Amino acid sequence: MHLKSEKIMNEITLEEKKAKAQQDIRDLRSKINSLDEDSIDLIIGKARTHYAWQTREVSDDIVQKLYEVVSQGSTHFNSQPGRFVFIKSDEAKKKLEKGLKPANIKKAMTAPLTVIIAYDTKFWEKLPELFPLDDKTGMFRDKEAFAEKIAFRNSTLQGAYLMLTARAMGLD
Repeated sequence: MHLKSEKIMNEITLEEKKAKAQQDIRDLRSKINSLDEDSIDLIIGKARTHYAWQTREVSDDIVQKLYEVVSQGSTHFNSQPGRFVFIKSDEAKKKLEKGLKPANIKKAMTAPLTVIIAYDTKFWEKLPELFPLDDKTGMFRDKEAFAEKIAFRNSTLQGAYLMLTARAMGLD
């Protein structure tokens, strides 16, 4: 009986969380229905790859905020397989330089922040925490190729979230 009542409590909590999330977006939409045309152009419409940077440091607080926003982006079962390495120091950039194409070396060495976007093929082990609605770990256990396919697809999506968020924060 105890396990059943605990499960009911978790379900109530989950229902409450879903209701709050839905209300939060309704509240936000009541303040901001859509971005204006210039904002859309800034983050995607007219945004392009840059080859020169502002001469300012990107603080750890800004990097943390960037990561926090990106981590809220939707992925398959909220799986969040993307892994990000934020590189700022000259020492870390020197290590990175060895793996770059010649055309990208100058850009990476002069940028105040570079990010390596990778993925974790064992992302599914965190699903009970990230997607408590239903245990989906069985979909991925002993299915390495499938897990890698989902990890690659969703980390790529998270990389796009990172680029869009960075642009929205003035970091492009």
